[in-house]
Amino acid sequence: MTAVKIIKVLGTSEESWHAAAEAAYENADETIENIRGIEVESWTA
Repeated sequence: MTAVKIIKVLGTSEESWHAAAEAAYENADETIENIRGIEVESWTA
C-alpha cells in the first residue's frame, strides 16, 4: 500500500514565481525527506 503525505508551504520572492516555488521547496526539504514533487496552487503578482 502506498501512502502519500500532503503539506502546504508558502514561498515568496521579489524576483520571480519560480524563485518563490524554489524557496518553498528548499525550506520544506530541510525537514521533510523524499519530496517527490510540488504542485503550485496559486500565483499572485
